Amino acid sequence: MSLSRGLIAICLLGCNLVAAVSAKDVDVPPPQSGMWAPTTLALLGYNKDICDGIAGRVLSYWSNLSGSTEERLEKVQNRLLNESLADLAAGRSASDIIHSFLDQARRETDSETGASLERLYELEKSLCDTVASPVDPLPQFEARLQRLLDQIEREEEELGRLLVVPDDQLRTLLEPYLQPIQLAGFEAQNDYLDYLETLKPKPVEVSVQDKMVQWHAAYTQTVKPAKRALGHYLRARKNNDFAAMSSACRDILKEVIPLLRREEVFSPPKQLLPKSRGIQPQLLPPLMDAYTALRVMATHCAAGRSREVIESLNDMQTHLQEAAAYLRPYSVTP
Repeated sequence: MSLSRGLIAICLLGCNLVAAVSAKDVDVPPPQSGMWAPTTLALLGYNKDICDGIAGRVLSYWSNLSGSTEERLEKVQNRLLNESLADLAAGRSASDIIHSFLDQARRETDSETGASLERLYELEKSLCDTVASPVDPLPQFEARLQRLLDQIEREEEELGRLLVVPDDQLRTLLEPYLQPIQLAGFEAQNDYLDYLETLKPKPVEVSVQDKMVQWHAAYTQTVKPAKRALGHYLRARKNNDFAAMSSACRDILKEVIPLLRREEVFSPPKQLLPKSRGIQPQLLPPLMDAYTALRVMATHCAAGRSREVIESLNDMQTHLQEAAAYLRPYSVTP
């Protein structure tokens, strides 16, 4: 994957993939009355653990890489997408749920607690967004993550003083939201795989014309010796050179007999219907008949049967004209 593709995929994560929860009509249940703030706190703890875990894996992997700056960053982004995409999407989904709960949580608490919840949400959102888009240089990226984690820890301490909720209760409050959050990660992976499929080069569709040209090039090369021997015969016949005629006829037989055993030589491509069936070579009988007539002509020639030679040459010409009519739309000749 190129660096640009990695960035595009990260953008997809940030812009589109978190919609997977609603796209699958998964219900996000509202907290019970009086429990909006504790539920938000539970989700904040879960969200922080996700993005903090990703950050640790990214930094550990990055610090052990070698190569150029660009190569190292590309490897980090690829690793992030291949191994942490589901977690990134889950963190983003948790963040969205938290954001939707904040207003009601503030109504059920005092202003100081509500403000602390909102500050912690913003800090965690920055943490998750930062780790989703690693940038060089590594020391500055690491320092930025550490500053965010330190700020989050201080805000958690402050919130722990304002909103005391037992750990067991936090786990219970979190339980109804784990499925939709995890489903967001699953959907993100599927969407990313679909995205990668769109990047694959589509197979080039080869036309009948293209295949015909390829076939004709091979056909022309294969029948060239037989045509050359026929040309020698016609010149000798025009000059009444019987010795040369006899030699040429033997050459024709030598070339055309093995040629007629190769049916593929006389099988140009043909579009099958419906087109979904593809393109297949198909024997063109007039073309093979023309070379069969050439073999018969050479046999008569060797036996000195002049009239039969002329008849066979006429038959060959007739079959060649039929083959030419079939091949003409493709701008090739037999």
